[in-house]
Amino acid sequence: MQRKIKELPVVLVRTMNFIFSQQFLVFFLSSAVFLKALGAIILYNVLPYDIMPASMLGSIGYVDNTLVILLFLAFAVGQAALQYYTHRQ
Repeated sequence: MQRKIKELPVVLVRTMNFIFSQQFLVFFLSSAVFLKALGAIILYNVLPYDIMPASMLGSIGYVDNTLVILLFLAFAVGQAALQYYTHRQ
């Protein structure tokens, strides 16, 4: 168990270096997954349906928009990373 805890910072640093590398960013921005996530984010923000409406709740209503955007982007980065990794192997 102690070994896993000691390796966690190393894994996190390697993951962040991978995600922010120039080759991955170019691959990610040109991938279909990014374009689909971008389309979903735009569609979610344009449609009048909302989980927590900002018109009723004020600034708290924007929290769900931020969470949905982060969720779409996290999913897109994960999917693109899998595609990038399998493409490179």
